[in-house]
Amino acid sequence: MQRQTPGVCIGISSRGKQNVNFSPPTILTFATRLFASYSLPKPHTPAAPVSLSLSSPQTVVAAATAAAAASATSGSLYSPPSSSWRALGLYLHAAPRVLQQLLQSEQRALRDAETSLLHAFEEKALALKTDILQENQQRQGQEASIVHYCEAEVREREAMESRIVGEVAEQMQRLQNLIQQEKEAREKHLASLLSLIEEVVREVQRDVRREEEERKKSENSLVSLMEQTVDRITSAI
Repeated sequence: MQRQTPGVCIGISSRGKQNVNFSPPTILTFATRLFASYSLPKPHTPAAPVSLSLSSPQTVVAAATAAAAASATSGSLYSPPSSSWRALGLYLHAAPRVLQQLLQSEQRALRDAETSLLHAFEEKALALKTDILQENQQRQGQEASIVHYCEAEVREREAMESRIVGEVAEQMQRLQNLIQQEKEAREKHLASLLSLIEEVVREVQRDVRREEEERKKSENSLVSLMEQTVDRITSAI
């Protein structure tokens, strides 16, 4: 931020009215040269030359006061030129206005600095607010995704697991029914086979008993026939 320093317009009447526009650096240079050119006479004791370093209007005012005091003590030994002295007096008369203008310039610079700082602060606050809003939106989006996952995807996964469990249970029930049917069919087949075997065994046993009875009858008939034959032979002898 650059600051502009106001100038001072001083009227000097030598042969007419002449307006000269002095800026503070020009006035300071003029005052420095003016006081550097004034060297007080040495009537009795040697005096050190006046060496001033003017860097502000306050320094110029102090230098002018010191010069006026020195001229008052020196009396009529020395008097500066009337035009230069009048220009210095006009500057001293315009010094409060210069200070007021400098003060106003400083105040404007301060207000500009405050405005720029406030603008920078507002920009930073707006950027921070934007970041916070973006973070909140991102967090809300993530929360919505998590809620959607917990509500929708978890329910879908639970439904899929329930469906898989139901299908597995149905398959197991079907297999158990098939196994039970196969077991019952096998038991029926075994029972029928066993009954058939028992019937065959009974038939065989009946056949065996019948054969034994027939054999015994045959043996008895043969024994009786032999006895009769023996009796006939014995009676014939």
